[in-house]
Amino acid sequence: MFVAAGSLTGPFSQMISDYFQGEKQRVATVWGPSGVLRDRLEQGESFDVLASAALPMAEELTAKRLAGPTVLFARNALCAVGPEYGITLSTHAPLEATQFAMYVLSGQGQRTLQEYGFIPVSLPKRQ
Repeated sequence: MFVAAGSLTGPFSQMISDYFQGEKQRVATVWGPSGVLRDRLEQGESFDVLASAALPMAEELTAKRLAGPTVLFARNALCAVGPEYGITLSTHAPLEATQFAMYVLSGQGQRTLQEYGFIPVSLPKRQ
């Protein structure tokens, strides 16, 4: 299951569709406020990928060993300072979840985030 902040609905729906090439219906997604999602995951709800609008909230799951390392993947272009968006995988995520997280960090994934108004963190700045 892919769990993500509501603000990521547009770009993540697009990336899921692009990455899974039309098999989007087989990818279970849950959208909502990052704090609420974190609480649900801390209480034992299953997930494969978490994309949080608050990097520290994802890092809390990592610190509690409910998830692997958290990686910064975007910033919100509408905020002068932050928020920083983090992505992490559950400790039992399947290979396709890991591959999708790598896609989010790839040039194509970062360009998709940019198209939706996010500041990508792994694309070189244009001069």
